[in-house]
Amino acid sequence: MSIASMISQFGILLQVRIPEYAVATDGSVTRSYGREFEARGFIQPSGQSDQVFQGRINGRRNVTIYFEGALDISVDAEIHDSLFLPARQWRVTGTTNPGELGQSGASQHLNMTVVDAVEINPEYDEEV
Repeated sequence: MSIASMISQFGILLQVRIPEYAVATDGSVTRSYGREFEARGFIQPSGQSDQVFQGRINGRRNVTIYFEGALDISVDAEIHDSLFLPARQWRVTGTTNPGELGQSGASQHLNMTVVDAVEINPEYDEEV
């Protein structure tokens, strides 16, 4: 089964938020998210890391997300899936388009955007 057919059969609609950086008056760099678009992508879990947060194991899933075509997705972009609640969120750690790597003859078949991302854990309101 090709990646394009997996995207079409198993892919879901994802919201991609592109970061914008600015320098604040105190000289610190701030990140906000301005441009946003939707694209159909196939999410493949690629690993899990165990971190300790406030005395408990806090696993974060690493994923690879496949999109058809060349998309403008950069490092630190956020990808959201609102299909499930609470919404799953990932921050992009790397991206490539295999069709642009100079593979002669295969480039039209490899025209996709491959994104490596790490899960951003959702925040829950706790009642005390």
